[in-house]
Amino acid sequence: MNSTTPKFVHVGDIVEIELGASEVCLHMRVTGQIRRVHIVATDPEETNPWRWAAQILSDVPRADGSLDAPFGAPITLGEAGFYITIANGVYYYPPIEADTPSTFHTSGAGDLDIPAGLAAQDIFYRTHDRTVECER
Repeated sequence: MNSTTPKFVHVGDIVEIELGASEVCLHMRVTGQIRRVHIVATDPEETNPWRWAAQILSDVPRADGSLDAPFGAPITLGEAGFYITIANGVYYYPPIEADTPSTFHTSGAGDLDIPAGLAAQDIFYRTHDRTVECER
């Protein structure tokens, strides 16, 4: 289960994320796992988030005890479970404890109550099995 408060990332950040159910994550057999991911770009000064990538880090410690070994090749941000908006940049929903209740609830016809703070017009993002439109 993920938090309902988005966290924003930039090149160089290392964050924990529940990996999405993309074709790439399915192939790598990491779908649904909470893994550390390093946000990378070929140019560290790259400001265009469409040119960034997500490098999944291994969960097996190296001989020196560090957990910074890359796991496979970098994948796109969307495949890893990040969202990109022109207005807000790149964000994700960090994992939370499974026993913590979610603040997403359905109202009436299956609509979701959208968390405050997402202020981008016509932005679509995936929440489990529903696509939700955010309004400004």
